[in-house]
Amino acid sequence: MSIAKLFRAWLLSTLVCAGLLALWVVLQAVLYGRTAHLWLNVINVAVPFAALFAVTLTIYMAVFGLIERWKASPVSRNAAVVLGAVLAPLSYAAIAAWFHESDDPQTLGGWIRFWAAHLPAVLVAMLPFAVAGAVFGLLWPGTRRRT
Repeated sequence: MSIAKLFRAWLLSTLVCAGLLALWVVLQAVLYGRTAHLWLNVINVAVPFAALFAVTLTIYMAVFGLIERWKASPVSRNAAVVLGAVLAPLSYAAIAAWFHESDDPQTLGGWIRFWAAHLPAVLVAMLPFAVAGAVFGLLWPGTRRRT
């Protein structure tokens, strides 16, 4: 496996995540008419959330590598894209754990109940991480070139 290709997958998926998070902040600001501190809000959300996503990509790399070792063959491109998207809750949970506030749930069970009660909003909030994870899977250097 090429380290340069692995770095490219990591970097591009992190940039996709940051871009989607920035777009989400801009859309929210415009929809709710709160554009006074727009660029500061974009930076305050997109940069730390994308940075934490970049860190959680190490878990993605481990999962992909373990699957390839277990199968003794590369993960297919389609499977890698799906797996990258399916791992999005890991990134979302890392964001929730790292940036939680005092009135947020304080236990894993509390988070699960909260997410279950707010499922549509949680799925929308996971979307940038799912898309970026899919990009990581698409660019995963171990993937086969056939689809």
